[in-house]
Amino acid sequence: MLAGWLVALFLVILGAKLWLMSTCSSPLPFFDQWHGEGKNLLLPFLEGRLGWQDLVAPHNQHRILLTRLLVLGLFSINGQWDAQVEMIAAALVHVATAVLLGWLLIRRLHRRWRGTILVALVALFALPFDWEDTLSGGFQSQIYFLLLGSIVTIAGMAHRPGTVRWWVGVLAAALAWFSVASGFVATVVIAGWSGLLLWRGAGVARENRVNLVVALGLTAVGLALVFGLPVVDSNHALSVADFLTVFAGLLSWPLGSPAGAAILYLPWSVLLWRMLRRPRAVELGAGERLLLPLGAWVILQAAVLAFARNRHADPLAVSRYMAVLAPGVLVNLGCLAVLARARFGRPAL
Repeated sequence: MLAGWLVALFLVILGAKLWLMSTCSSPLPFFDQWHGEGKNLLLPFLEGRLGWQDLVAPHNQHRILLTRLLVLGLFSINGQWDAQVEMIAAALVHVATAVLLGWLLIRRLHRRWRGTILVALVALFALPFDWEDTLSGGFQSQIYFLLLGSIVTIAGMAHRPGTVRWWVGVLAAALAWFSVASGFVATVVIAGWSGLLLWRGAGVARENRVNLVVALGLTAVGLALVFGLPVVDSNHALSVADFLTVFAGLLSWPLGSPAGAAILYLPWSVLLWRMLRRPRAVELGAGERLLLPLGAWVILQAAVLAFARNRHADPLAVSRYMAVLAPGVLVNLGCLAVLARARFGRPAL
């Protein structure tokens, strides 16, 4: 039954994205594609001088290996440079992320929340608030790769170290380095979460220690890959006040005001506070083990954006950031479900 709902979710979101492409897109390259794909990737490939160094070379602050491999593969299969073909491929990555999130949340929340989760996923992934990611050919697939790789990392490394799912999470963490510069944030979250579980005495101590050490090692490598890359200092926050204003504004999406961040993330904050106050002997639920780290990931991504992309007049008007912020709504919806169970005795987990 769940498989049928997830297939329907896949088709609805993909259909919405295809409709947007059919009405608002062109097969011609757009904006950064000319430089990032045409000049630096496809031209060297056609001239026979493309090496592995070109695939992992930085594009501004990012090493966009996954995006380059996607573009190069589609070009080789299609026989021509077609931005619309790239859009469809990138959309499939985003839709697959929606299905994965749906599967993870529905399995951890009571079935009475299934309809709410599915409706929220359609609203957050089908509506074109992130139109720039959808219509920028394959170039903005880097954002979708970041989102998918980070969710797989957080969900996968929650399993016992050494299992297949755990190794999938580790591999996803490594691949996320090659999406955008903030690809290392997922392992920062895993390290922090494992340290918190050790401090709380929750779970198996040995497993938490392994996760902590591995996550710290992965974070160090991810930081090394971006350390020293060219930066655009004119985009950085110039003061703590500037940072906090943009940070709160980003977290408030889609409410649209800095004060909205406190409202939107209240369920997550309450759930975290309940965990910290809970007696150490009380085991965490499956929903908490997913929702709290995932919420921390969205918050840290917003912090990175608030520092590195602070000088936009209105950061919430930059549509390519919205795909990263959207899971925050789902996280807080899930936290409400967990809190409802605790408050009213309803089976949320």
